Amino acid sequence: MSKKHSVFLLFLTIIYCWVMFFLIGSVVLLIMNLWKGNGFYFSQQQVKAAIVLSGIAGCGVGLRTWIFALIDKHKSRKSPS
Repeated sequence: MSKKHSVFLLFLTIIYCWVMFFLIGSVVLLIMNLWKGNGFYFSQQQVKAAIVLSGIAGCGVGLRTWIFALIDKHKSRKSPS
């Protein structure tokens, strides 16, 4: 079974990674705020920073996995079975 590496799949991967990194970043911010003694408070600046940083990480991971999948696909066509 051959998977198609389409641009739609790329965008789905980026969105998935963005959401996962945002959730991980939010948990880390929550732990850091509890450790500092601020409680469950998130400032607007912290939320914006988490969104931007998770977007950067999500785009990087999504593009990297898509490019490596294309490289593997090209190598499998090139080498004889």
